[in-house]
Amino acid sequence: EDLNKAIDLNDAYAEAFLNRGVTFAALNKPTKANLDFSQAIKLRPDFTEAYKNRAITLMHLGKQKKSCSDLRTASALGNKEVSTWIKEYCKSGNKLRNKN
Repeated sequence: EDLNKAIDLNDAYAEAFLNRGVTFAALNKPTKANLDFSQAIKLRPDFTEAYKNRAITLMHLGKQKKSCSDLRTASALGNKEVSTWIKEYCKSGNKLRNKN
């Protein structure tokens, strides 16, 4: 509810969309989570945490190619954590698990 209020007050607040997306993901609502992660990325195209979290939910939705694309984007933007994930999941076809 607080995140909805934050977004209502400032719909350009990328961090609020990220946090609400994380909440949706925790509630096993990956489609809603992806919408918020995508909005966070639209507002802040260099937001590596949004790319990383969207990649996780995409993987859970069975969209490995799109997930790996987001992981590669996050890596190119400087997120060092995802490089290991790319090696492990994007080349082997293993399922991604949330490591947060």
